[in-house]
Amino acid sequence: MLWGAVLVISFVLCGLWIYAHKTAVQHWYADDQHQDTRASSNPPSINVLIAMRDEAPYIQDCLRSILADERLERLVLVDDHSTDESVLLAQQMDDPRLEIYHLGDGQQGKKAALALGRAKCNADWILQTDADCIVSDSWLSSWTDILSSHETDLACGLVRIHSVSKVRLYEFQRLDIAATMVLQHTAINHWKLPLGNAANLIYRRDMLDTLHMGGSEERSGDDIFLLEAALDDPEIKVAFFNDPRLQVFTPPEASWSALWRQRRRWAEKSGSYRSSRLRLLLLVMGISYTIALLGPLLTLITPSLAVGPVLLLLYIIGCQHYVMESIYQTSFWQSCRFTVTHIIFTLTIAASSLLPGRALWKGRRR
Repeated sequence: MLWGAVLVISFVLCGLWIYAHKTAVQHWYADDQHQDTRASSNPPSINVLIAMRDEAPYIQDCLRSILADERLERLVLVDDHSTDESVLLAQQMDDPRLEIYHLGDGQQGKKAALALGRAKCNADWILQTDADCIVSDSWLSSWTDILSSHETDLACGLVRIHSVSKVRLYEFQRLDIAATMVLQHTAINHWKLPLGNAANLIYRRDMLDTLHMGGSEERSGDDIFLLEAALDDPEIKVAFFNDPRLQVFTPPEASWSALWRQRRRWAEKSGSYRSSRLRLLLLVMGISYTIALLGPLLTLITPSLAVGPVLLLLYIIGCQHYVMESIYQTSFWQSCRFTVTHIIFTLTIAASSLLPGRALWKGRRR
């Protein structure tokens, strides 16, 4: 009876994975993104917005990559009580298009920094990225072109990991981010689920007045709650564009402990999501990973019971290889050597996020 139940559940989950993977990959490569294009003789006005806290190693490279575009009108940078030399380094850029603001006493957190920055923006569109990111050469101009030719009110773009050979976790994080991008693309464009990030996010400034965002107790996660509110409004058009001209590059975490704190901080926000469908998707993924992980263990104990879980694990490995080979042209070994580690890491992060307490990130618990 137990063998039959496990086998049936495994095959059902495998079927769900096949459907999800097929849908995600088909939509990733299909040239069908919002073909309801519209001609515009006037290019949209865009302000770039960045919230910053303790980003001294990265902030000048970030600002330099954005300021290099002559089409930039204003770059609004809001400091969230940095304790390092981030502000001093930003001030050294000495560009009139760069405006630096500071959160006042009693205010803290990325959400408060973004709220202040949005109040300072005066363009039709606000384009957000993170203070540790480097944008592509055509990032701003390409977003301008996209907005001039596509009907959308809020959109997300690609995020890639910096190619840093000295970081041991580079390949692992590259796998994680690549899979996340494909999932986010399908979740937003076709399943209407709020999966996204603020490292590459653009939206109409006047749209903010009509949205009712959740997560009021969170000081970060503003990207997810903004996306969730936009998807809840049938009048707002939301899109994910996988055009490589729009991509930004984020540095990999240098250690397992730093990566753990970052990912747990992301996972802790899941309890504030309003979308029951998103919670169901995360639950199915968690159950799938758990059963797949049992496969190798069951082969040593009860081989007959391991058939379904092993097949599910093999299919997950195949999915990850297909994604990595398609995006990065990696070999099978490069794509899949971290699969089991990634499954264990993901499950552990999900479980730890349910425990009391908050992950420490940049000197804060929230």
